[in-house]
Amino acid sequence: MSHSLIEGNYKELVKRKISEETCRKLGYKVGRFKDKSVHIANYSCPKTRVVQAQKIRFPDKTFTILGNTRKLPFFGWHTWRNGGRKLVITEGEIDALSVSEAQNNKYPVVSLPNGASSVKQTFIDNKAYLDGFEEIIIMFDNDEPGQIATEEACRLLGAKSRVASLPFKDANEALLAGRSDLIIPAIWDAKPYKPACIFTGEEVLATAYQEPEWGLSWPFPALTQATYGKRPNEMYAIGSGTGCGKTDLLKEDIAHNIGVHNEKCMTFFLEEPNLQLTLDTIAGKVDSKLYHVPGSSYDYTQFKKTREKVAKNLLMYAVDGNTEPEDILQYIRLGVEGYGARHVYLDHITYIMDAVGEGQGLEVLKSFMRGLNDLNKELPFTLYYVSHLRKKEGKKSHEEGGRVTLDDFAGGKANVQYASFVFALERDQQAEEDEEKNKTVFRILKDRYTGQSTGTTIQLLYDPTTGRKQEYDPFSAVDEQENKEQVKEDF
Repeated sequence: MSHSLIEGNYKELVKRKISEETCRKLGYKVGRFKDKSVHIANYSCPKTRVVQAQKIRFPDKTFTILGNTRKLPFFGWHTWRNGGRKLVITEGEIDALSVSEAQNNKYPVVSLPNGASSVKQTFIDNKAYLDGFEEIIIMFDNDEPGQIATEEACRLLGAKSRVASLPFKDANEALLAGRSDLIIPAIWDAKPYKPACIFTGEEVLATAYQEPEWGLSWPFPALTQATYGKRPNEMYAIGSGTGCGKTDLLKEDIAHNIGVHNEKCMTFFLEEPNLQLTLDTIAGKVDSKLYHVPGSSYDYTQFKKTREKVAKNLLMYAVDGNTEPEDILQYIRLGVEGYGARHVYLDHITYIMDAVGEGQGLEVLKSFMRGLNDLNKELPFTLYYVSHLRKKEGKKSHEEGGRVTLDDFAGGKANVQYASFVFALERDQQAEEDEEKNKTVFRILKDRYTGQSTGTTIQLLYDPTTGRKQEYDPFSAVDEQENKEQVKEDF
């Protein structure tokens, strides 16, 4: 034994209800260190079986370790033959002694050398030992660190891992409560580890059944019908050419959410630093008035009333020139958790790509979209984000009404892969007739909800006198014009 190690004696641990026989079996002694009575847990070298280290436990429950602490083995491993059917692992030495006491020292039980935090390194260092057992039963403490350690242990062990459950904090607490009879059944009834995020079909059946429900309506009835409404934890991507009405469409939806559904919205309009303009244009869409246009005629009392309602339900991000992806994610979390925002509008996603330069843009986009998706699935909000499109040679310009495909989105697949729906706006800004300029084809490029609306188009018409977009039926418009012409001829 190394000179740095100390001697001790095997004794009954009365306060722990652990017999001298059990202490002798696993190598747990009582002795003196620095003029204090201490517990001594001996750790034997896997190669020589000679004690290589001692864990010294003081009366105040603090610890120190003597000897060679490099690649410490499990406490108590030397007591049992290598390999077998089952092995129980506890967090600490006292719990390993308690489990062994409860089953008369018949079956293998060991403990981690340094508690819950030592799981990964201990399992790696002692992989050959663990490989010798068919099943490994984890009986860690029933607290948060213990649960985290259990999850990590089971990930490392794979299919051979089992989890024992006790209605006490740990095995020694069960022993002290006179319920050692629960320990052995817990071992034999140990179940394969199942993370909290995994559910069996039976568990789902046991929950209250919920009928499929419509989501909140969109400003356009045909879009509501095509998507079955909009829902929390979903992401909607919107793409079009520059100046084709993406921001205006978002404002239509914000006005609808506030005016019809009375729900709070949060905006990140990265190219619109004038927050007064944002507020006034949204209020104008609620009332179908051009509040933001100089010289417009409107009822000031109504304007003030609507503006106050919009302001009460609107949270706006002011662009400060330092828009980092991580900051945006943090602000969204704050808006949802702290201010109750249920709809978040990000205009536009390519602004963030452009800010980091061409070489890094795609990697930043991938990371940012993953962050947005994770946050959207964690928190109860709906995300709407806008993207610019890539220009391709040989195709009609998107600013002249060219048809949009998924591949046209800046960043490609990384931009749209997490979206529940992908929408495109197609508009010919260069049309000779004003009426044609005000027409927009709203195209659904992706429908993850049912798949049924992919390819659906909705015709929108902008009214410059009200600042609103409305659905319209081009065929009805043609019929109406033909009827007018027929009436003229008949007259």
